[in-house]
Amino acid sequence: MKNLKTIILISGCVLLIITISIYLYLYNSDAPPAGKFVKKWGGIFSTINHFSEIRSIDTSNRPDLIVVRSFEDGSWFAGVCNGYVEHGWSASVYTDSSKRIFKSFELISGFEALHHMIHNVDARNLDVFISKFPINLQEIQKKSI
Repeated sequence: MKNLKTIILISGCVLLIITISIYLYLYNSDAPPAGKFVKKWGGIFSTINHFSEIRSIDTSNRPDLIVVRSFEDGSWFAGVCNGYVEHGWSASVYTDSSKRIFKSFELISGFEALHHMIHNVDARNLDVFISKFPINLQEIQKKSI
């Protein structure tokens, strides 16, 4: 009886470790493919100085799927999401006129949802926009791109 309890306890611990490992693999910011998406787009966005340059991004990267919003004061915000939620992961990357780069792993179900989210924040300038943005943005340090 004592051996049976030990076996059950060990089996439960192993199952818990496996479950946690799978969760961390799927949702960790460094886990592929979400991490690769963030690194790729963080690198692309780090070269952008003005939103007009976005349309000159290599067409193989689909710059037509980047959502841009500009404000009356000349500031702007741009974002792209993977749109591959059916593959079990979601990632989005953003940049702004201050040359900051942000990431998020919250679920955004494609271009239309991202477009709607960016254009429906009630804000007249970038600072208010960022403070009201409906998902958690994590700023990426330039050295990690």
